[in-house]
Amino acid sequence: MELFRLGYSEYQEARLFYKRTSSIGFPIIQGVLANLQCGEVFANGGRDFFFAVHKFGFCQMFCSTQDEDRLREFCDWIVKPNFFQGRKLRWYNPSPGCLGYFANCGRETAQLSERTQMRLEEAKPVELSGSSVAIKPLTPEGIDKIVFDIGLGNRFWDSVEDFIACGVGVGAFDGDDCIGVCYSASLADGVAEVDIFVDERYRNGGIGKRLVQAFIGQCRLRNVTPNWDCYTNNIPSLSLADATGFSSRYIYPFLTIYK
Repeated sequence: MELFRLGYSEYQEARLFYKRTSSIGFPIIQGVLANLQCGEVFANGGRDFFFAVHKFGFCQMFCSTQDEDRLREFCDWIVKPNFFQGRKLRWYNPSPGCLGYFANCGRETAQLSERTQMRLEEAKPVELSGSSVAIKPLTPEGIDKIVFDIGLGNRFWDSVEDFIACGVGVGAFDGDDCIGVCYSASLADGVAEVDIFVDERYRNGGIGKRLVQAFIGQCRLRNVTPNWDCYTNNIPSLSLADATGFSSRYIYPFLTIYK
C-alpha cells in the first residue's frame, strides 16, 4: 500500500470521511483535519484509506475496510524509518487487525495500553476554600507567568497567539505566578480536549477542581463540549474527572510506537 500526503485543500474530503467511518472522534485528530492544528493527512489512491497525524505524534487511521492484507501493508508503511520524524507515534483506537500485526511482528518498540474518553454529564459544584489563589481566563500575559514548562504554545498549538485565538483556557494565580492551568489541547467541531497541570507545590488543595470548574464555565460561554481523555490506570486523572462531573463513554486501545 502506498499513501500520499494530501494538500490542505483536500483535508475536507478526509474530514467528511472521518465523520462517516470513525466510531470514536478525537478532538486532536479533528483539529488536524480541520487544519486548525499542525499535522499531516495521508490517503491511498482510492481515497478509502486515510491516516492523520498531529505534529506531537497523536494519530489515527480511518478506512472502509478491515481486510487483513491491506491493514498489514499499512502497518508496514507506518513503521518505515523515514515516516514521521518525531520520537513516537500515539495511535488512537487502532483496529484489531493492526493490533494483531504489532502483537505478532516481534517489535519491542510498540506498547499497548488502554484509555477512556469521558464527557461531562452534569457539572458538580466545587467547594471553595479560603485560598488566596485566583482562577482567571488565560491571556498572553498570564501564559508568560506560568511557573512550569508545558509547551502551551508549541506542543499542541502552533503558537501562543494561535491558542489565544482558537482555544479555551484558565489559569490559577498565586500573586503574579500562574501555578496551574486547564486548557484545550485542541478545539475542533465544538469539542475541546482537556489538559490540566498544577505545580506540585500546590496539589491536593482543590485547585485542580477549581480549574476544571472554571474551564467548564468558559466552554459553556462558547457552546463548546469539554472532552476528558486519559489512561484507564491514571487514578488521579480519573478521580478529578469524576469529581467534576465527567463519566466514561468509551474505553479504547491506544498504541505507542517508538520510532
